Amino acid sequence: MASLVTDQGIVHYETYGRGRPVLLLHGWLGSWALWRDTIEVLGRDFKTYSLDFWGFGESSPTGVDLNFSVENFVELVYQFMDRLGIRRAPLIGHSMGGTGALMLAERYPQLFAAAAASQPMMNYANGASWVDELEHRLQQVIAVGSPTDHTQHQVELGR
Repeated sequence: MASLVTDQGIVHYETYGRGRPVLLLHGWLGSWALWRDTIEVLGRDFKTYSLDFWGFGESSPTGVDLNFSVENFVELVYQFMDRLGIRRAPLIGHSMGGTGALMLAERYPQLFAAAAASQPMMNYANGASWVDELEHRLQQVIAVGSPTDHTQHQVELGR
């Protein structure tokens, strides 16, 4: 269990694996634990960071006026990356975390190699899991390299 202090509170996060960083954002009423199976698979090739938004899981806001808006969670992720020195990473969000991932990629394109938003956590008809497909797609994005002109790459996680 790791945590760090940001301007708006204490952020709990879990990290696993080695390699290039990947950030995982949970949905409304979730926590880092949503990604437990995912981080085990992605951790073979990437260093995963799964964090709890303020007011969820084990993170705690310090301000009594804190609003639980996606805008506020966007700021949390920005501060999280800044505090840990993460300069560029793919970003994956589920449900509300997906909305935050897309907002972050739009607001700070220089920080994100790719952004993906997902709703379902399911298996594909051919037996491949969502996690296996995600790992494959991340490898494709990484192979393209980090564009210096901030060209956006879209990763589609289809069936």
